[in-house]
Amino acid sequence: MIKQDWLERAIEQAAAAIAAALDLGRAGQSEEAREAIENAWTSYVGIRREDFRVLDDATLRSMLGEKLPLAIRLLEADAALAEARGAKREADAIRNRARDLVKS
Repeated sequence: MIKQDWLERAIEQAAAAIAAALDLGRAGQSEEAREAIENAWTSYVGIRREDFRVLDDATLRSMLGEKLPLAIRLLEADAALAEARGAKREADAIRNRARDLVKS
């Protein structure tokens, strides 16, 4: 029960961080938005976003366990920010990675 409460609080906090990052992105503050996403990765998922990009899906699923939904939400936010700055290919690649993690 304590573990479940912690996870629910972490999801709520991560959701607030994601919303704040997306607001920054919409306001044209893309660097601040990327920094907010990076901070959310380390604070709520426990790995750096760059580390996430180099690890394979099986390793990530194993490392993240029940934090995987948080990582998926952060990937979706990262994709939205990439798209907002006109980086459609990057956004598509990020979304594909998120889909691959959910499928497997």
